[in-house]
Amino acid sequence: MAAADSRNAARTRWFFVSTRERYYRVVPPVGEFVPGKMALVIFDAIAARISGKRPEAGKSFFTLGKARYGETFATEVGEFVRMYDQQSTEWNMQYDRMHQYFGGLYISNELWNSFINPVLIVPLVFIMSTYVYPAVERAGVKVTPLRRMGLGFFLVAFSFVMSGFLQGIVINNFNGEVNDDGIQIVRSKEDCSTCVHGAWQLPQWFMLSLGEALFSPTGNEFAYTEVSKSLKAFAASFWLVTVALGNFIIVVFEEIAGEAEWAVGPLGTKPAKYYFYSAVAFAANVYFILYARGFRYRAQ
Repeated sequence: MAAADSRNAARTRWFFVSTRERYYRVVPPVGEFVPGKMALVIFDAIAARISGKRPEAGKSFFTLGKARYGETFATEVGEFVRMYDQQSTEWNMQYDRMHQYFGGLYISNELWNSFINPVLIVPLVFIMSTYVYPAVERAGVKVTPLRRMGLGFFLVAFSFVMSGFLQGIVINNFNGEVNDDGIQIVRSKEDCSTCVHGAWQLPQWFMLSLGEALFSPTGNEFAYTEVSKSLKAFAASFWLVTVALGNFIIVVFEEIAGEAEWAVGPLGTKPAKYYFYSAVAFAANVYFILYARGFRYRAQ
């Protein structure tokens, strides 16, 4: 049965591709490895900033790396970093209202929010799978995928409670100067003298990254392993569909109530908005845990 399904699926894909081939526009390779160029721009920008250089007023941090490929490409790299997956947008705005000098080193909003999550989550995934899960198993507690996902879901939701608490303090202590777009203008380490230091975001980033380390890799593994062979690709793709659906729900909510008085003030997002998202996540996690209790794993 599974083999027949696979053959039918293959025939369907072949028919779909062959009958629509004339509508495709095949663009030949340009002979450039764009990710490699982007990496060099980012490296040059970081090196230039460490050496004491600063971007021109109103220009992206990544323009510091414009020497190799020009300012236009360097600016586009910054836009890509900010826009890719639209990740952690609220926390970007929170960091913009904080003190961004770490000693003598200025870490811009773009740089901070592009590296802090990967720097935390990559080692956490390794530590959890290599040391923590086996240790818990040896203690007599079975670490099932659904249990890991439930705990990870809770930690992610709790990270937004932490960020909501921090947001109230950040707004009350902000005394910096902003441009026409509402972005903080940072000229020296003396600017925003009473602002909360950006390092206070680290606890919530750690909590979020730990939750992701528990939830995301486990969820992908679960979606792939707990279905028949004929449905593995479908299940893995449906996992991504749920991510897209979640993003769509956020877009709809932001369009309807994202700028309401209870959610946004003159200096940015109010803590109530963070708490609202946390409450939704907690409620969804409770439903997930109750539903998961009746799941029976496939025999391996």
